[in-house]
Amino acid sequence: LNPLRNESIVDTTRSLLKEGGIRRLYRGLLPEIVGMSPTRSAMYAGFDMSKNFLCKNSTPVPLSERWVCPRAHERERARERAHKR
Repeated sequence: LNPLRNESIVDTTRSLLKEGGIRRLYRGLLPEIVGMSPTRSAMYAGFDMSKNFLCKNSTPVPLSERWVCPRAHERERARERAHKR
């Protein structure tokens, strides 16, 4: 950016809006999303597969239970692990 022409981000945004309207702000967004989608999908799939592999013996816990009382859930799981030994 030319510091003499654009003094702040507000000025830059105004000049972009004057040049091409609101579409100018989103130019290049679609190729970025299309390019990142396979990468992110692979990352989440790998995370899910590794989580399932590493947690084979554990029982699934509903998400609501983990949100409502996470500490109680952790204590209960620790007791279950100690009891199994």
